Amino acid sequence: MTSPVRQAGATILVVDDDESVRVALRTILETDGYAVHEVATGQAALRACEQSGPALIVTDVAMPDCDGLELLRTLRRAYPDVPVIVVTGTEVLPQGPLADIASRLGARQVFLKPMPVAAFRQAVRDLVARP
Repeated sequence: MTSPVRQAGATILVVDDDESVRVALRTILETDGYAVHEVATGQAALRACEQSGPALIVTDVAMPDCDGLELLRTLRRAYPDVPVIVVTGTEVLPQGPLADIASRLGARQVFLKPMPVAAFRQAVRDLVARP
């Protein structure tokens, strides 16, 4: 039996400092039947996780208040069972390819902006449906 938080209507936390990206992601996710909580900063993301316990987190990497990779590290330590998708416009960091770094830090999927919407939707469905 699937956990209730993993079913349709599950809450997904969207973290991005760009309002237009948050709105686009919210539109996609709400169209697919998910509840969406949006925040613009890493600190707000941590507070939202404490308060609402999302089924999935979708986050950017480049944010003004914190390094998105540090946010990913913190999320993995504090909420190891909550899957994270990284959606970013940054392909390469000084340390190497962002997708490799984010995957090593626990991201389940990494999408570059502009992302393929169908693949994003499928990744969300797969991660929210997992037991």
